[in-house]
Amino acid sequence: MNFSDAFDLTLKEFGLTGKSLAISTGLREATVSNFRNGSDIRSDNLEKLLGALPPEAKQFLFLKVFVDDLTPDGIATMLSLLAGRLKETQSSAEHNQNSVIPQSPVSA
Repeated sequence: MNFSDAFDLTLKEFGLTGKSLAISTGLREATVSNFRNGSDIRSDNLEKLLGALPPEAKQFLFLKVFVDDLTPDGIATMLSLLAGRLKETQSSAEHNQNSVIPQSPVSA
């Protein structure tokens, strides 16, 4: 699913209107409408629109764009990559936690 179709579906699914997003982002209502209908949008305007979505709507949107069209092999690859990244993040956090040098109290 392309991004503008997924965006339009997300707004419908979550009962959001182009007008409410235009108001909350400071964009023109026509800008939101044009994007919903497949027109290109500037990256800074897209960032504003995404920032105005509730967290659940963002998750829904990204699942529609990146996951719905994946084959089972593609999903397995993505999960494997995510698991590897999570392990790296955990390992890095543990390393940083272990490398903290506790400060000893200063004696007078």
